[in-house]
Amino acid sequence: MDILFVDVSRILGESLAARLASEALEKRWKKHKEAAEQRRQEIATLQGTLYTAALEEIEAALRLVMQELEEQRQLLRHEVLEKAAFFASTIAIQRGAKAVLHKDRTLYLDPALDITEDILELLDRAAKRKDKAE
Repeated sequence: MDILFVDVSRILGESLAARLASEALEKRWKKHKEAAEQRRQEIATLQGTLYTAALEEIEAALRLVMQELEEQRQLLRHEVLEKAAFFASTIAIQRGAKAVLHKDRTLYLDPALDITEDILELLDRAAKRKDKAE
């Protein structure tokens, strides 16, 4: 067995680590969005330029939060993929494979060569251990 395959989309979409990271980011976004909405309501009675300036302040703050959360999402995604790559290389060595390729760039493969489930299992175990430790 020289080549193995991984469905990276499934890793990012189905692994516990990815779901936990996504949920954490969603909670942070919701908190900031609720705070912004509360601030909007507080200034709803204001008029003229003060009202406009306050709305611009809120929108600018939300843009910064969105940018920060997107950067964190990219970092967390990178971390999940790094762990997946580590597990893929470990499985490849154990099985004597010389390469692990993206499944979505393949026209055909024997299902026995797809190690996505194995990697998902290892990622989920690692995420559960990390979640318990926190």
